[in-house]
Amino acid sequence: MNKYSQVKTWCAIFFLLCSLFINGQEKTIPTDTLSNIRLREVIVTATQPNTPGTSSVIGQDAIRHIQATDLSDLSQLLPGVLTRNPDLNTPAVFTIRSATYENATNALGTAILVDGIRMNNNMNMQQMGLEGQSSLFNSSVLSGFDIRSLSPASIESVEVIRGIPSARYGDATSGVVLVNSKAGLQPYTVGLRFTATEKLASISKGMAIGNHGGILHLGADYALSAQDPRIPEQAFQRLGIQIAHSKDFPTASLRFNLRGYWMRDKGGYGRNSVDGEFQKAFNRGLSFSANGQWNLNKSWISNLEYRTGLTYGYQKNESSTYYSGTQQVTTYTRQPGEQAGIFFSS
Repeated sequence: MNKYSQVKTWCAIFFLLCSLFINGQEKTIPTDTLSNIRLREVIVTATQPNTPGTSSVIGQDAIRHIQATDLSDLSQLLPGVLTRNPDLNTPAVFTIRSATYENATNALGTAILVDGIRMNNNMNMQQMGLEGQSSLFNSSVLSGFDIRSLSPASIESVEVIRGIPSARYGDATSGVVLVNSKAGLQPYTVGLRFTATEKLASISKGMAIGNHGGILHLGADYALSAQDPRIPEQAFQRLGIQIAHSKDFPTASLRFNLRGYWMRDKGGYGRNSVDGEFQKAFNRGLSFSANGQWNLNKSWISNLEYRTGLTYGYQKNESSTYYSGTQQVTTYTRQPGEQAGIFFSS
C-alpha cells in the first residue's frame, strides 16, 4: 500500500469517527429544546381601522421623543415629509405632502380636527389687498390654520389620514389630522424646555371628582420664543389652557373639552428702527366640544355616537412703519405746523 492510499484510509477513518461523535451528541439533546418544539396552528387577527385611507398614529411617546414645540413638528414622523428647524416666530401649518415648507398652499385642504371639532382659517382677511397678495405681518392667510396655538404638551395622540378621508370630515382635499387632547387620570406632570431661543413650560393634572363625579383634567402651557437674541423686539408668546371632563354611565359615556389660547407676535428691527415703528399680531381662540357614545344594544342599532362643538377666533394685526423717499424732504413729526425736515441724498 503506497503513501497515498494510507492517507486516504486514515482520512476516511477520521471522518467516520467525527460522524459517530456528532450523532452521539445529537442523541443527548434534551427533548425540551427549541429543536423539538412543535407549535400548533396559530391564528393571527387584525383590526380594520375606521378610516378608509392610509393613516399614521403618533402616540405620546413619540411626541415626547422629538420634543415638539407645535403640532407641525410632528409631521416629520410621516413618510415623505421634509423637516424644518423649530421656529415659533413664524406661522406654522400642517402639510402632509409638500415639496418645501415655504410653499404651504396644500395646507388649505388639510383638515385639522381637535377633539372632533374642525379648526379652520377660512375667514382670515389679514391681507393688504383683495387680489390675495401682500399679507400682513405673521398672518397665516391663504395657507391654512396656524397650529402654533396647539401645544404638544396638551395632546394625547395624533392620527394623520394621508389617503382619501371619509365624507364625515367635510371639505378635506389633502388629508385629515385628528388631534386627541389629554384626558383621564394623571399625576402632576410638569414639562420644561429651555434653549437659546425658546422657553416652554407646561403643567397638567387629572383627578377623580368624588365617587361618581367623573374625571377632571386641567392643563396649562406657556411658550416664549426669540430666534435672534440680538433683537428682543422680535418675540412670540403663547398661553394655552385646557379643561376636560369625562364620565362613564352604565350605557353611555360623555366628555366635555374646553381649550383656549392667546398668542402674540412682535416684530421690529431693534436699534435700526425709528421710534414709533412696531409690528404686532394678536391671535386668540376658544373651542368647546362635547362628544360621547350611547350603547343601545338593539337588533336594529348597536350604538349611537354624538358630537357637538363651538369655536371662536379673533385675529388682529397692527403695524406702524415710516416710509421715506430719496428725492424728497421727510419729517417724522406727528404735530401740525412747521417742523424740521431731513433730506436723504440719493
